[in-house]
Amino acid sequence: MASTATVLKVLVTGGTGYIGRFCVRELVAAGHRVVVLDRRAMPPSLGLPAVACVLGDIADTVLVQRVLDEHGVDVVLHLAADKSVAESMAEPGPHLLNNVCGSLALFEAMVATGVHRIVFSSTSRKLAGPRTSCRRTSDVRSGRVGPITLV
Repeated sequence: MASTATVLKVLVTGGTGYIGRFCVRELVAAGHRVVVLDRRAMPPSLGLPAVACVLGDIADTVLVQRVLDEHGVDVVLHLAADKSVAESMAEPGPHLLNNVCGSLALFEAMVATGVHRIVFSSTSRKLAGPRTSCRRTSDVRSGRVGPITLV
């Protein structure tokens, strides 16, 4: 259990996802207070009564501000993202709206409520392949990278 001096109030966006669930468990085990904000409900099988769950979207700035204020959040662990490269290639609009505009709305809500600490996690680098200083147009057209990796 974390000491009183190190207990953080953490907002985990995307906390019902695969990585989010593991992070939530670890944060709770370390003694931190956790609130999850996700478009999907927290599965009851997680058995984490110490976790507050809010059903909603990171793009809803008013909701995010309310959650940050009501829970006295110290830091945000931002995991909310649409990650399917195939879907982002077929319909990039919804992915860009969530991943870029949704993140921007989250950041604006954080600034408005005085929350200045964030841990941002993304798997897009893993999906993009080896790191290079620039992408060839042929890579984008061939489908070897998705729009998420270009942002």
